[in-house]
Amino acid sequence: MHNLVILNKVIILFLDLDFAYKTYICFYSYKILSIKFG
Repeated sequence: MHNLVILNKVIILFLDLDFAYKTYICFYSYKILSIKFG
């Protein structure tokens, strides 16, 4: 049971990192497009 709790926290952390990474890529791409076409 204890291992399941740890695994659950790791999965949540991983998903959170994935979301943050995608948000960062979207923001960075938007910035580049703004400089190119702004």
